[in-house]
Amino acid sequence: MAKPSSYLDWSVVTPANRVEPTPAKKNAGWVPDEKPTAENMNWNFYNTDEWIKYFEGVTDSFLAAFDAVVGAGGTHADLQAAIDDGTIGTYSRILVRDPETVDSTITVGKNGLEIFFHPLAKLTAGVATTGIQVSAPGVKILNARFSGFTTAVDLLAATKNCRVEGCNFEATVTTDIADAGTNNLMLGNMLEVV
Repeated sequence: MAKPSSYLDWSVVTPANRVEPTPAKKNAGWVPDEKPTAENMNWNFYNTDEWIKYFEGVTDSFLAAFDAVVGAGGTHADLQAAIDDGTIGTYSRILVRDPETVDSTITVGKNGLEIFFHPLAKLTAGVATTGIQVSAPGVKILNARFSGFTTAVDLLAATKNCRVEGCNFEATVTTDIADAGTNNLMLGNMLEVV
């Protein structure tokens, strides 16, 4: 869902024109054929607008903590494009917001890259049999969901001190994590029965 391009902008400058309904009215609600007062409607629209702006500020500050945002309305269309972007260096943070079908294995070769997945973001095998292949140290893969891969995460011999945490692997995944590296940490991952 795309972010709306406008607000309610229901400012109602005069507070007397914004009157909060009584607790009794809030509990009972409006009954059939009852018309809310203009002041009550102004209060409702004004507060709705204020809350929307507040939550937008919270989400904007959350997104600002990432160097790249993958998905609709983000900075990159897919995860590999974000990783390959020359402005995304080592020790950068990437947020994956949307589900993605993987036709080519996603390769991570930048040290210390942190890839954080939104709960609705799932990587599903298309043509690729391996979901993410890591060849750099210190990479973190957090909260990902994988479906249909032969190997979901492949940590090559060059990896060390990598972390795969909070990931879910659907029962369709043959090997959750192949770890040929050293000192890598797998924490809180689980098999997801669908």
